[in-house]
Amino acid sequence: MTLAGLRTATKDELFDQFRRADPEYSPCPLWWWSGDALDPERLKWQLERYRDGGVWNLVVINLAPSGPLYGHFADDPPFMSAAWWAMFRTVCDHARHVGMRIWFYDQIGFSGANIQGQLIARNEGFAGQTIERMTRDGPAPVTIACPSDGVALTASVRGLDPTGRPVGLPETIPVVDGTAAWSGPGSVRLSLYYTAKRGFAYFNVDACAALLDTIHGEFERQVGDYFGDVIVGSFQDELPPVPRWSEYFASEFERTHGYDPLPWLDGLWDDLDGQERRIRHDYHATRAALAERAFFRPLHAWHDERGLTVGVDQQEPARSGDPTGTVRLYADYMKTHRWFNAPGSDHHGDAKIHSSLAHLYGHKRVWIESFHTSGWGGTLEETFDWLVPWLRAGANLYNPHATYYSTRGGWFEWAPPATDWRQPYWAHYRTFADAVARLCRLLSTGAHRCDVGVVFPAERDRFGRRGLARGRGGARGLPGAHRQDGLVQPADRGAGRGRCGFRHPGRCVDRHGNRRRWAAPDCRRIVSHAHPAGLHRARPRNGRNPRPVRRGRRRHPRRGVSAHQPGWGRSRPSARTAHRPPHGHGHRGSPRPARRHARAGRRSGANPGPPNR
Repeated sequence: MTLAGLRTATKDELFDQFRRADPEYSPCPLWWWSGDALDPERLKWQLERYRDGGVWNLVVINLAPSGPLYGHFADDPPFMSAAWWAMFRTVCDHARHVGMRIWFYDQIGFSGANIQGQLIARNEGFAGQTIERMTRDGPAPVTIACPSDGVALTASVRGLDPTGRPVGLPETIPVVDGTAAWSGPGSVRLSLYYTAKRGFAYFNVDACAALLDTIHGEFERQVGDYFGDVIVGSFQDELPPVPRWSEYFASEFERTHGYDPLPWLDGLWDDLDGQERRIRHDYHATRAALAERAFFRPLHAWHDERGLTVGVDQQEPARSGDPTGTVRLYADYMKTHRWFNAPGSDHHGDAKIHSSLAHLYGHKRVWIESFHTSGWGGTLEETFDWLVPWLRAGANLYNPHATYYSTRGGWFEWAPPATDWRQPYWAHYRTFADAVARLCRLLSTGAHRCDVGVVFPAERDRFGRRGLARGRGGARGLPGAHRQDGLVQPADRGAGRGRCGFRHPGRCVDRHGNRRRWAAPDCRRIVSHAHPAGLHRARPRNGRNPRPVRRGRRRHPRRGVSAHQPGWGRSRPSARTAHRPPHGHGHRGSPRPARRHARAGRRSGANPGPPNR
């Protein structure tokens, strides 16, 4: 965003707005109602301390909402009990009095509330489904029996070449009493496809309506009179993967794509002489369409009708913009997640893909939850140093992790630090919070200008190259998912991560461990992810069409991209920083970062990261 790109304010108006720290854009920490029994007077006292520190937004969240969890006592009172609602109303009343804003956490993703499980217990039809395959190779006779927890769909057989690879197209064979058998000539691969219950039915319109009514509907019934001026939105963290099948998946697939998928299921795991590309693409397109219709669109509609914002941080590696991970978890990340009007991630994710989602679909805010598990020793200077790269990459809603209702005399914590009055820097926090509010307000203004459009390769990843991917530990992955050649997401090592283990946007490594910098040659050009469905909304520069980018390996980003100073990302770690352990493994204090960027950048061999300007 540049001054020339402003559409909603003149330069003078912009600077007038910048002089005042707008409370709407203040830090918005997660306020954990855990560790001790809630007391209304203590809650009100804490609200006033947040206000004094320039924190005008709070996300109310429970760690152990329905019982002991993660080694901690059950929250008292339990989440959504009558006593809990009384506490929540007390907070909303006082927040209205002191001019603060409250967000609620929906407990759909990262949660111990088990709301989906309770719904399934009342209605078994709300359970999700997966599709699995069993195979057996060899000469006849060959038989496969369906597992006891599965329901057989169909079976097929393919011949094997001398190397044991399947050849030709699959031939469908009958399944009798859950068993497939083959007694023909030659060496073959017999495959049995079956479904089993897994997770929640995010393809089921009625199931998702019940889920939203149980959570969001109950918030409206209990505290709907605070919507708009006090309660301004909700937050969702790490939504479970969308299902792999449903009872009406095959019929919806055939209605949409014009052919029955059952005879072609083998193409989700093995190659079919090139024809596997279509079945894989259409399979994931159907997953995305069903999830969008049942869950993502209604979630957006509920918030939009009430003037509320819904923020999000989804599972890794989807939140990093990893194409394979987005397909495996959410079928079509750009299509399904355009319905969040504050898309984002935590500091393990990538800001640029979510910034692009916001730009393409007309959203103002981009969520960044950070910096959990960094320990208690981080300073305001270091925190600002960590935050700046995310702001530069497009994040503009800073969600600190976290602040606690109680630390139980130092015996309770959850992914510290607490960014509140417990810190020695709290006397100066107002200055920090106001600086964040000014920057987030500025970065939420105007219209993004982008002279290069990069199409996010979701279509290519849905085609697949290697059939069924293997996850960590040999776990089975999603049909059609694969590991792309060329660039891959950094493994669990320090390479490709910023200081203190926080990933800097725009940094990537290839599979040989070499760093690549997905940035334009100077800061005047910002490269955005785009999606075919929203590419027409990108604004060309000076009236010209966005210049295409080839799909060559070096120029096609698999992860986020951003604009940085020339030469950033090409340096090597110095001896002073190379020994640092990975971030967040048992440290009480935060790992000491390198010196500030401006000084570290002048040191030979330093790993400066983006300049702090």
